[in-house]
Amino acid sequence: MVGRKTGLGIKIIAILTASIVIGIVLLVGVYALPVEEMKKNAQRSIELYDYEGAYPQLMTGYKLSQLDNITDATMILNAIFPGTGSIVRDAMQNYQITYRGKHQHQVDTLTDYANDLPGEFDKMGYPRYWHGYLVILKPLLLFFDISDIRMINMLLQMSLFIYIICLMIQKQLNRFILPFVFAVFMINPLATAVSFQFSTVYYIMLLSVLYILKKDILEKEEEIIFFLLIGIVTAYLDFLTFPLVALYFPMIFIFMKEDSWKKSVKQLYICSLIWILGYTGMWAGKWLIGSILTGENIVKNAMLRSAYYVGGG
Repeated sequence: MVGRKTGLGIKIIAILTASIVIGIVLLVGVYALPVEEMKKNAQRSIELYDYEGAYPQLMTGYKLSQLDNITDATMILNAIFPGTGSIVRDAMQNYQITYRGKHQHQVDTLTDYANDLPGEFDKMGYPRYWHGYLVILKPLLLFFDISDIRMINMLLQMSLFIYIICLMIQKQLNRFILPFVFAVFMINPLATAVSFQFSTVYYIMLLSVLYILKKDILEKEEEIIFFLLIGIVTAYLDFLTFPLVALYFPMIFIFMKEDSWKKSVKQLYICSLIWILGYTGMWAGKWLIGSILTGENIVKNAMLRSAYYVGGG
């Protein structure tokens, strides 16, 4: 028994370490891609943000339908940053362009920069997050403009959602379909379809639920590794959204197969701890390895910002 626990502990550490290394390699890889075409594709759809503004509502008066174009613009500015000459530093610091002497939000900065508005530039780093979404966003921007990516998002998310409903019918989970649809409605799939920021965790949730539905039984060790990986991927891709959605949706689908509340509560405790371990471990890995690779104290930067947010700043 002790040997099995020790073996599982070693496996968890190995997966977490490998995930940090793979995460860095993937980021460095996409930062090696040329950004000229990405910038052109961003420029082709910039009128979209001009029209929508910073925080548009898909249904006026409903906060649930509000988009966060400022964060989406931040993500695109990170994607099209021209580079400092060191792709490793760029991948760890996640710079974006700012106009010197201008106090404007990121939508305006993106509009000005994509349209080649002249001015003096500064770079602003955002190193405390992984920005793993760039592994997907950068290659997409090589070939598609923002409107194209939104349409791809909508079709893919809709297909995954419909597939989940079909699997629930197939697995005779019909009584759970309405609660699931209502819960997804509260996330608002319309907003996730047209928002890069909201899409990341939504995809993690959909794919993890699909995995659980496809697997009739998850062995205890497989379940632990599964939630560890969900936590790791959430920390890697998420950019200040609703990370716990990636924990509780798959957990609820696992509970559906349990016939004992006692077992369910125990699972809740174990899966939550493992997910938190993957999430915090992966996040801390960026701070630690990023500090080593760049020679800058990313750990201190992250702690100062954390204290600022916790203090209500």
